[in-house]
Amino acid sequence: MSYATITTPNTNSSAIHASTASAPASPTPVSRAVRRRSASIIPQPWVSTGAGYVVAPQLHLGEGAAARIFHLAHTEEPLQRDRAAELTGVSRATVNRNVISLLEAELLEEREDLTELGAIGRPALPVTVRTDKYAVLGIYIGRWTASVTLHDLRGRILGGKHLRQGLVTGTAPGALLTALEEAALYVLGYRNQRTVLWTGVAVEASVTAEGIVTDSAAGWNDVAVGQYFATGLGLPVSLSPHVEAMSAAELWNTSSHDVAASTLYVYARETLGIGQVYNGQVHHSAASSGTFGHLVAGPTTLLDPQGEGTVGSAVKDSAVVAAAQAAGLPVETVAELVALAEDGNSDAKTILRERAVVLGEAISSLVSLLNPTRVVLGGQAFTDSPETLSLVASIARQNAKGLDIRVTAARGRVQQQAAAAVAITAVANDPLQVINKKQK
Repeated sequence: MSYATITTPNTNSSAIHASTASAPASPTPVSRAVRRRSASIIPQPWVSTGAGYVVAPQLHLGEGAAARIFHLAHTEEPLQRDRAAELTGVSRATVNRNVISLLEAELLEEREDLTELGAIGRPALPVTVRTDKYAVLGIYIGRWTASVTLHDLRGRILGGKHLRQGLVTGTAPGALLTALEEAALYVLGYRNQRTVLWTGVAVEASVTAEGIVTDSAAGWNDVAVGQYFATGLGLPVSLSPHVEAMSAAELWNTSSHDVAASTLYVYARETLGIGQVYNGQVHHSAASSGTFGHLVAGPTTLLDPQGEGTVGSAVKDSAVVAAAQAAGLPVETVAELVALAEDGNSDAKTILRERAVVLGEAISSLVSLLNPTRVVLGGQAFTDSPETLSLVASIARQNAKGLDIRVTAARGRVQQQAAAAVAITAVANDPLQVINKKQK
């Protein structure tokens, strides 16, 4: 997986470019006018317009032979056909038939340069996911920020824009969605002749299968986000709560032979959430994603200066910054606090260590309750200070010796990879059908 760097050309948004890709200085313009629509967006009876429609998210690994081979081609890279037969349990002939179909659909490509020494003949050529033919669009809507990124089918970021607007920044739903649509039409210029297959949306709020978003505290009440983007972009759209989408990203990037029976995904930044995966299927709650911010936190010295006593009041980003400021540290962000700790500031080190202890104890409680076989940690509260990760893990394992604990492969791009995963899993669940529908 490649990661991206961000450059900031203005105060309202920033461009995101893949660090390993030769993105153009300016994207190829999309010859389509932005649709100006009402800021009051409510659900309406859906009538498909063009290619755009809302589809319930498919946050699981596909069961068909083509879907399983496509996933293996992503995680194994390169995928040998004998290996595909071994991992899927289907015959070599079935593997060959499906590989040929995926090659003809231009979803896979043969890599003669990666052929094993001594292998002869067409069936021996390994395959990988083709990255120059198709793309997906990812839209992330967070509490304070949002982003739009274009990805190839392996999830690599081709380009994007970051917005300093979110659910709770006072921006009306219609204004934020219009800004995101404008950003999406800009970002589509990075497609470089690729056909864009799907839009995935990850939101830090409650989301229905029909793409309706609700966060009453932020003033978002039954906002038809899916319908808005389907109409404006003319693409199939799927939406998911952000932690479930992050769980799907982790699942997509895990080889089928390494998928745990049950995985607990723990996300910590400004929002504290959990996602659960059972046997290759992300669990979806009809209410909202799980949270652990309400759990009781143990005593701290510098964190939670108001003494509220919850995990959220101690470790979410705004709480950590508030604690640092109460301790007299000149910081406005967690990143500035981490920099102070790296420079040797003792109070900054104490705050980050206390955060690790509170998070570790909370995860230990969740592990005791849910009994997962694997825990995956995601979000900048884990990745922004690698020095404290071992402390989090050791405390989390105190009631489950030998527990498999990992840090998400997405690292600092977890939000963008989550949005992309909503789109990629929708395509990968039945890739041949998606391409056939696109070509009709």
